[in-house]
Amino acid sequence: MKSEYDFIRYLAAKKSVDDRALNKDVWRALAEKMPPEPDILEVGAGIGTMAERLAAWGALKAGKYTAVDQNPHTIQIARQRLQTLPDTIHLTLTAADAFDFLAQTKQTWDVLIAHAFLDLVDIPSALPRLFSRLRPGGLFYFSLNFDGATILQPEIDADLDGLIERLYHQTMDERVVDGRI
Repeated sequence: MKSEYDFIRYLAAKKSVDDRALNKDVWRALAEKMPPEPDILEVGAGIGTMAERLAAWGALKAGKYTAVDQNPHTIQIARQRLQTLPDTIHLTLTAADAFDFLAQTKQTWDVLIAHAFLDLVDIPSALPRLFSRLRPGGLFYFSLNFDGATILQPEIDADLDGLIERLYHQTMDERVVDGRI
């Protein structure tokens, strides 16, 4: 199970990278609009770093948090990591395919979270299924973080792909944050 262990290490190691990469303005807006005791669903929850982050950064003090990930091992690790959350946060951790999970329930949630998930699914079919579970007036936080690598597939024109990748990376390197590059 070396590959699973390596994946768990990767998820744990990238938490600090994600902490710095998350858009602070969007995060602040989410925290300010978060209901006092929300019912939250996170799909693709991995090892629970988003739940940890929500609690540590003060956005979640009480409520229900349902974390779903298709990998039973990541859910097992999340169960261990999230033992330190306040007792006012009631956790449900489920190892299942997110869309199979949604198909088996009619529940809706106040907040939907999909961190580093939407790049793994077919967005045109995924979004309607996710949004159908969001309560009226609910919040959603669907984030992707650039990890420094870009792969264009299928490769059609290596020179054009290289140019697109260089220009894209340039936009990531030169983006303006807080008035600074």
